[in-house]
Amino acid sequence: MANKKIIWSDLAKSQFRDILEFYIDRNESATYSLKLLEETEHLLKTLSESEFIGRLTSN
Repeated sequence: MANKKIIWSDLAKSQFRDILEFYIDRNESATYSLKLLEETEHLLKTLSESEFIGRLTSN
């Protein structure tokens, strides 16, 4: 089966970017933000490849 396409809303992208920037400013380092980004990308890959996990929508 083909991978699912995960679409981020503009609001979600903006909020995620704000979160990453918050931790960069707070920790004075990008290390934690890079770890969050890596974990998020891993989760998105898992969701796109797995047929029976994730949230169903009307789209």
